[in-house]
Amino acid sequence: TTEDTTITTEDTTPTTEDTTITTEDTTMTTEESTITTEDTIPTTEDTTITTEDTTIKTDETTITTEDTTITTDDTTITTEDTTITTEDTTITTEETTITTEDTTITTEESIITTEDTTITTDDTT
Repeated sequence: TTEDTTITTEDTTPTTEDTTITTEDTTMTTEESTITTEDTIPTTEDTTITTEDTTIKTDETTITTEDTTITTDDTTITTEDTTITTEDTTITTEETTITTEDTTITTEESIITTEDTTITTDDTT
């Protein structure tokens, strides 16, 4: 039994190997926190991650997805100095506005199919 106990850790590195952490109906709140992972592969199955007012920053990061569906609603995605490479990829848009400024789009051996499409160009070469 402990009462009125304070545990303080400074300059501590927790280490886990071959560890399984299971959480159900759990809320985790972090404020002004930095989480650093190196050579780490997080695995999630049947998981929903909900974020509100969240900024995710990555530097020199590779994101790989297989058999993945990404759904966004009322979302703005901003990229600077970004290369997006797709292979054997289908992109479907409905009621979508795509705005580009100072953009180069290069296609090689591509088939672009449009149905009921309006393309408006100004000052275009």
